[in-house]
Amino acid sequence: MDKLKIKSAIARTVPDAVALRRALHRNPELSGMEFGTARAVRDALTGWGIAAQYHLGKTAVSAKIASGRGPTVVLRADLDALPVQEENNVPFASVRPGVMHACGHDMHTAILLGAARILHQAKSQWKGTVLCLFQPSEEKDPGGAIGLIKAGVFPQKAAAVFGLHVSADHKCGQVAIREGSDYAGVLDFDVTVTGRGGHGATPEKRLTR
Repeated sequence: MDKLKIKSAIARTVPDAVALRRALHRNPELSGMEFGTARAVRDALTGWGIAAQYHLGKTAVSAKIASGRGPTVVLRADLDALPVQEENNVPFASVRPGVMHACGHDMHTAILLGAARILHQAKSQWKGTVLCLFQPSEEKDPGGAIGLIKAGVFPQKAAAVFGLHVSADHKCGQVAIREGSDYAGVLDFDVTVTGRGGHGATPEKRLTR
C-alpha cells in the first residue's frame, strides 16, 4: 500500500473521527441499550458508501469491505458506556446523568469508523475482506460478542482478528502491541458456600443446629 496516500487519507479522516467521538461521548448508552450509538455508526458508514447491517435488536452493526480474493480480517470495537457520572468540564461532556464513556469505547468506535473509511477508499491497494464489527454490551456479562457469534455475524474462518483499547499508560501517538491476550475482560461468577448459618458480623457465634 502507498504509505504517503494512506497518511494523507488519515490526515483527512482525523477531524471527522474526532467529531464522531465527541458526539458519541455526549450521548453515551448503557449495555444493551446502544440504539442511538448503533444508528450513528450505521449512518456514518452508509454515508461513506459502505454497506452496513444492524444486529442484536439494532444494538450492533457490521460492515463488510471486500476487495477481490484474499484473507478475511476482522476489526472489532465496542459501543457501550458505563453507569458513571461524568465530572469533566468539557464541551462534549455526557448529557445523560449517571452515564459516561469512562472506558474509552467512544474512541474505539470512532477509530474503527475512521479505519473503515480509509480502507474503503483504498480498496485498489489491497486484496481480501475486512469485516468491521461494532459490538454492544462489552461491559455486561455475558457480553455482546457471544450474541454476534450465535447470530452468525462473526466469520467461521478469519486470518486475524484485531481489537484495541485506549490507554493512559502510553503517550498520544504511541501504539503498544502484546503477544497473546490483553485487556481480555472481566467476568461475573457466583460462589456457593456450604456451612452453618450465622451473622456476618459475628461468625464465631454461628448457629449450631
